[in-house]
Amino acid sequence: MDTRPLEDPARAPTTALYLGELLSAYDAEPIEGESFAFLVGLRRPDPTEGFANLEVAARRRMPPSQLLRSGALTVDPFLLRGASIGSAWWAEQGGAAGAVFHTAAGAIPIGSRLPVVVTLLDLAPWELPAVYQRSPAAAFGQRLRGRILRGAAAVIVGSEATARAVLNLLHVRPERIVVVPLAARAAFQPAEAGRGGRSSTRRAGSPATSADPRSDRERLGLSGGYLVYSGRYDARQDLGSLIGALSRLAADIQRPYAVVLGGAKVADKIGALLDRADQIFVGGAVAFTFLAAQGHPVGASLVERDQLDAVRGYLDRARCQETRVGRARIVLPPDIVAAPARAPGALRKVVPAGQIPTDWMGLDIRPEAAWLFAAQLAGAKTIFWNGPMGVFELEPFAAGTRTVAGALIDSGAFTVIGGGDTAAAVRALGFADSAFGYVSTGGGASLDYLQGKDLPGLDALAGIAVARV
Repeated sequence: MDTRPLEDPARAPTTALYLGELLSAYDAEPIEGESFAFLVGLRRPDPTEGFANLEVAARRRMPPSQLLRSGALTVDPFLLRGASIGSAWWAEQGGAAGAVFHTAAGAIPIGSRLPVVVTLLDLAPWELPAVYQRSPAAAFGQRLRGRILRGAAAVIVGSEATARAVLNLLHVRPERIVVVPLAARAAFQPAEAGRGGRSSTRRAGSPATSADPRSDRERLGLSGGYLVYSGRYDARQDLGSLIGALSRLAADIQRPYAVVLGGAKVADKIGALLDRADQIFVGGAVAFTFLAAQGHPVGASLVERDQLDAVRGYLDRARCQETRVGRARIVLPPDIVAAPARAPGALRKVVPAGQIPTDWMGLDIRPEAAWLFAAQLAGAKTIFWNGPMGVFELEPFAAGTRTVAGALIDSGAFTVIGGGDTAAAVRALGFADSAFGYVSTGGGASLDYLQGKDLPGLDALAGIAVARV
């Protein structure tokens, strides 16, 4: 295991936190017969010495390759290859039945004879190539890293959404992707009520309410003075642009203002948007909830049954309201691409939206329906898009999402994409983030903000750069 991130947590805080919690868990419940070979830095104290219950078969000192900066991405895989094979040899000499290389760091051994298991905590190098692949050395190193990842025995990720992103961005074989949800860190659970019955937790940015503010520091493992900071320290320094983009959607709206909604579960978000947007275009699985609410047969399509009454209310409101641009307030696709199964080779056909056969399911909007959306979006000045138009992961059902993405780019409007699935869709289909006004992975949070709901974390970060307790 490469434990070098533990030596300099500020350089890779997420990785260091993950490794620390993982090794602490191993140390708390050691397994008989399990031993470890640690790769540690050459010049720094060994951070693994604190795990006294672990059986350590070998430790190998590694040269300070981080001094090479971007070049380390290319050099490290070769250094780790030799180190991993050597460490495994020592372990087997000590009686080990076999060995596996586990890494959560940025570097992965190339051509290792050991099975390699990678915990992938951050997709930023591939989601943000303009930031992480600016130099030729960085671009080559990240491409090499991606290629080695595809050869790993297993790639561990923390969520189904991350698994889909790994599949689309890195083309790792699906059977090698393993979803293991990250355990909640006990320190960040709500604290028990303090003196006087008041909780020692507080809203970010508000005055401390605990009886002893130092207890917060100790519980969270913070020093006496610390920064309140959003995102990665080296790439996502875009809080100002995020707030600016959302403000243009919530307050300083240039009209006509259009909202494109897709995905599976956003029907309950439409109510407040009806009072803000000039038009709402509905595609993806959420369209079938609207069609079912109108009494149309939708076959085996995904429907939010608990939202049917609410959607009928939205449709009644939309009919009663007069649009500012003289068009329907809620626009549904007239035609659907349907299939009996969600599979790339499944039989498929185009059917009217309200006539989906029994046991068939809608998996995309028809390209002509997407062009209908595109034609009406052409006059918009502001567009917010949340949710793909179909099962974009399967090429036969990606045309609707591709057409709508192109329409947003061609519209000349200020465009914001919200939601991890939507962001993953446009990237997987070959569109660059820079083609849109702003791309955010926070779909549900973005919709909440557009409905006028408070986001405490964003409120705090918007006005506070440094906090002390």
